[in-house]
Amino acid sequence: MGPIPFVVFLRNMRWSRGNSVNQLVRDQITNILGVRVAVNSEKYLGLSMMIESWNCHFLSMGGKEVFVKAVLQAIPIYVMQCFELPKALCHALKGIMNKSWWANGKAGKGIHWCSWKDLCYPKMFGGMGFRDLSLFNRALLAKQAWRLLSQPDCLLAKVLKARYFPFSNFLSAKVGSYPSFTWRSICGARELIADGLLWSIGNGRAVLALDSLLSSWA
Repeated sequence: MGPIPFVVFLRNMRWSRGNSVNQLVRDQITNILGVRVAVNSEKYLGLSMMIESWNCHFLSMGGKEVFVKAVLQAIPIYVMQCFELPKALCHALKGIMNKSWWANGKAGKGIHWCSWKDLCYPKMFGGMGFRDLSLFNRALLAKQAWRLLSQPDCLLAKVLKARYFPFSNFLSAKVGSYPSFTWRSICGARELIADGLLWSIGNGRAVLALDSLLSSWA
């Protein structure tokens, strides 16, 4: 990225702060980063505007499939890698995608001939291969959990270990008091990884005799 686009990018950035952050610290962060503080009254219109701009065109079923998979389901991927989306939000996003898929003409209405759950089945089983956002969200968070296990020297693993489990490992770490939303989300998907893990015994230095991964084989 060149210097000019980078400056423009920073000018459009905003950071969100918690209520417990001291005002002096807020001012220092704002001055150092050169960004503005985000306020809750700001509106996000990206998804709605994108849908409205596409609805003005008469898309074929193939075009709608591309729109749902490459646009609507791709937008929240970055957020879903970091946070567990509320069920209400996943339900609202599912409604937007479902409505866009069955929309007919300018009115944007159409008959829903089958449920969204059926559309999420692979094509070989009669579905359209759409993603279930709740399950996909958990899969992405489980991928982050696997990253903490397989890459303990990465920056994310070092930061989380120093903050939440300095004297233990990731699998036995507690959520703790006042955890960040990211840490709480990753811990929620940790069981997906733990259920399929088994120790590969090497020199034995990292294996505990009372570990739950060994108890099932005792």
